[in-house]
Amino acid sequence: MKPASTMIAAASVLLAAVNAGAETRLISKHADWDASLRTAGKERVCYISSLPKKSKGKYKTRGEVSVIVAHWPGRKRWAEVTVNAGYPFKAKSEVVIRIAGADHRLFTAGQQAYAYKGEDAKLVGAMRAGASMIIVGVSSKGTRTIDTYSLKGISAALKAIDAECRGKNGKSKARKSKAKKRKTAGKRRKK
Repeated sequence: MKPASTMIAAASVLLAAVNAGAETRLISKHADWDASLRTAGKERVCYISSLPKKSKGKYKTRGEVSVIVAHWPGRKRWAEVTVNAGYPFKAKSEVVIRIAGADHRLFTAGQQAYAYKGEDAKLVGAMRAGASMIIVGVSSKGTRTIDTYSLKGISAALKAIDAECRGKNGKSKARKSKAKKRKTAGKRRKK
């Protein structure tokens, strides 16, 4: 599998938006996950984020550590996973996310790790079904880190960003499904 360079660029835009005075609004909180909306000019990004419950590793200092799942409605890209390590990863290394005994591998670029092209949906599905996830990475200095995240609230947080971002570019999948059922039921009643 090859890394998706567009995901790196997209995540870079999200991170740059933080520094460029973008507006961020908390949509809602769901147990261990926050749902937020960030706007910078016409660019809208809905995302959920969480911090680790526990971190292990022999490091002296470490920057921000988090996991983000983002929707980019203007680019028609949904549920892209980004791991922020708080340190530069070892070159050409992979991050391993373990959920319910299954391993998911991500490629690294700088201080972030991303799902390989086509793997985001599978990873997000596992996150929705799991109770916790462990993320293992190696820094450029060779320090191994282990971060443990709770997945409590992730499904509700994802629903919140679906409603916020998918709803702005047409109806969300859930809304489309309900509308279709109502339309079908209306046709049956007319006959």
